[in-house]
Amino acid sequence: MYRKIKKPTNILSFPYNVTLNNSKILLGDLIICSEIMTIEAKKQKRNIKEHWAHIFIHGILHLLGHDHTNRQETKKMESLECKIMHKLGFKNPYISNM
Repeated sequence: MYRKIKKPTNILSFPYNVTLNNSKILLGDLIICSEIMTIEAKKQKRNIKEHWAHIFIHGILHLLGHDHTNRQETKKMESLECKIMHKLGFKNPYISNM
């Protein structure tokens, strides 16, 4: 159980944010469950590469301090995800493929 949630998830983000001697910044760690990613992509009829890109972006935004604990934060985070996905040549991840 993590964050009081008793179910598997596609990604966990663990912020770290440390500057090394060579001025590189470590944002943290991302743990991604490939089995859940595959199940989700099939269930949502999404391209697996696109789904991985979206969830990776989602995790990075968490490492940068974004969250979705209320409606305003959710809108902001989803908007950023969509903008980044578009810049990478992917579709809006929040438009249903079903």
